Amino acid sequence: MYAEMLIKDQTVDSSAARLTGESLITEYKDTPYAGKAALILARISYDDKLLDDSRARLQWAIDHSGQFETVNAARLKLAAIQFDEGEYQQALTTLSVEDMQGFESHYFELRGDIYARLGEMNSAHDSYRAAIDGLAAGSMYEPVLRMKLESTLGGSKS
Repeated sequence: MYAEMLIKDQTVDSSAARLTGESLITEYKDTPYAGKAALILARISYDDKLLDDSRARLQWAIDHSGQFETVNAARLKLAAIQFDEGEYQQALTTLSVEDMQGFESHYFELRGDIYARLGEMNSAHDSYRAAIDGLAAGSMYEPVLRMKLESTLGGSKS
């Protein structure tokens, strides 16, 4: 069913992909595929501008998936939606987890983006520094994070 959902999604048949994904979640909710299906359904809903449904799908994946990759991807996507919608404190709350399970750089970068938007440049700086520290050695993404870090050197606006 998961493979079928992917094929339908890739052929831009979102309604068929949605039906297959919903069936997969209903019939196999305790499998790793249910969480992955929830992520795809969240993206389909987001693309269709159904933000509440997208958020609900992501929250379902956070609450029900047993795979740390799926949970972290869902949490990061949910926080990104909250950030885009101007819900900065909610996004920071969503990102407030103890164990980031290898996703540290992503969490800290998004926190930095939120703090920068809030004008809290010292917190943004610290977050971008932590994001750089969380990168794998030789990451090609480091220059992007360094540019963000450098943009915070003026300090806090508040």
